[in-house]
Amino acid sequence: MCDDQNEPQSGRSARLSVFQTRPEYERLGRWLRKQRQALGAPQRPTSAAMGKPEQFLVKVERGRQRIDLVEFLDLVRVLGLDPTMTLQELLDAVAIPEGQTGEIP
Repeated sequence: MCDDQNEPQSGRSARLSVFQTRPEYERLGRWLRKQRQALGAPQRPTSAAMGKPEQFLVKVERGRQRIDLVEFLDLVRVLGLDPTMTLQELLDAVAIPEGQTGEIP
């Protein structure tokens, strides 16, 4: 029998909730919002151009929604940013603080 079957139903969502509120997601969201606002791009048209509801972008920018690589590239393209330069800036902005390994304990 798999241990997952014994886990309460709320266990999986609780783990995802903790994962989604990692500081890196909050820094990513703030960085994405800063980029979008600097370009004067409102949330609704930006998310619509990505094929996503506005609430998706709201949650991403608040660090409450994960964004995968394909969605990130869609957003970068919609904003007219260079994906390579954007990724390097993002890595600098969301870097793991010195002294932390980023490894799962």
